[in-house]
Amino acid sequence: SSTPDLPRSWAGRLSPIERRGQRLVAEVAHEQVTYHLGDGEPLTITHQGKQVELPAGTATVCAVQR
Repeated sequence: SSTPDLPRSWAGRLSPIERRGQRLVAEVAHEQVTYHLGDGEPLTITHQGKQVELPAGTATVCAVQR
């Protein structure tokens, strides 16, 4: 589950995660999170309480609700 939050002075951050043998990178910014899923199977995550399916080998952008 992801509820991103950044200090105001930060432009963003990268969070690499290894999940079920796949590399997932969450690029967190103030207004959105971009999830980059490596090759392999699609992965379903929870972003701010909503399920999001991430296709393998692509980037998926999710808005941050405040």
